[in-house]
Amino acid sequence: MNALTDTINHLIDQIKAGKFEKIVISRTISANISRCLTIGKLFMKLKEKADSAFVYLVSLPGIGIWMGGTPELLLVEKNGAYHTISLAGTVPLNGGHHEIEWSTEMKREQQIVTDFIADRLKYFHIENYSQTGPVTEYAGNVAHLKTTFELSGDKIDKQLTFFIDAIHPGPAVCGFPKEAAKEYILNNEKHRREYYSGFLGNWKIENDLRLFVNIRCMKILAHRAIIYAGGGITSGSVPESEWEETNHKAKLLLIRTGGLLFLR
Repeated sequence: MNALTDTINHLIDQIKAGKFEKIVISRTISANISRCLTIGKLFMKLKEKADSAFVYLVSLPGIGIWMGGTPELLLVEKNGAYHTISLAGTVPLNGGHHEIEWSTEMKREQQIVTDFIADRLKYFHIENYSQTGPVTEYAGNVAHLKTTFELSGDKIDKQLTFFIDAIHPGPAVCGFPKEAAKEYILNNEKHRREYYSGFLGNWKIENDLRLFVNIRCMKILAHRAIIYAGGGITSGSVPESEWEETNHKAKLLLIRTGGLLFLR
């Protein structure tokens, strides 16, 4: 914890000095998988826990096995319209869903993401769109603030890949300003993110476009899982709270059936 706390304190100083407005720093958590728990059982348990998320299991040569249950929509097309969201701010849920008093700092963290998307829409000359929220989005054992954007596909149908590149990675998984935050992450995080914070989903399969940001995910090795979790740092962040936030996010992937998956 001390190393990450020192990093967060350093980042807070950098933010106060004007280098960033927000930056997302991540960590990995290693968990043992019992020989009694098959990949199929692990997937079904995750699907039960993350019933409102996009739950996936991918196994490919040269890539390995990845599993996750992400609540973060990147882009979906439905009836000729596109939807995207800004999702940020995290509060643990103790004892089920309940009304949440969101702090000013959490609202500010989420607003940075919302403003980023609005700016990207302006860049693509998209003016005719609706924006609703922020509202509380429950995601397993935590809750987030979510704002939804709905826009016509006229301006982005023919430049879809450029539009996705413009909105991803955004402040929810990278930071703001985007390029400065990305450079810091690449140069200073102690692990490779690999597919964590990328995106995946249906890409025009039977004309269905549904893409999700790859958070709440893990890479599965022989008898061990590497869980990825990150936290958004702003000038008002508290290092100890950010550490606990990553633990709460990782809990979604700790499928406990008689202690079959547990922290090392």
